[in-house]
Amino acid sequence: MSDTNETEARAKRRLMSLSLVRLAGMALVIAGLQIWLKGAFGLQDETIGKAVAVVGIACVFLLPALLRRRWRENP
Repeated sequence: MSDTNETEARAKRRLMSLSLVRLAGMALVIAGLQIWLKGAFGLQDETIGKAVAVVGIACVFLLPALLRRRWRENP
C-alpha cells in the first residue's frame, strides 16, 4: 500500500515540477518580448530581450523533455 502512495506522491511532484517549469518559461517569453519590443523594466537593449525570450522558449519546450528523459532513466 505504501508503494502506491509513494508512486502517486512522486508523480504529483513531477507533474507540479513540469507545470512550474512551463509556467516560468512562459513568463520569461512574455518578459523577453516586453523588453525587446517596448523597453520594459528599464532595459532598452533589444538583444537582452531576444535572449530572455529564447531562454523562455527553451524552458517551455526543451527543459520538460529533458526532465522526462531523466525521470524515465531513474524511476
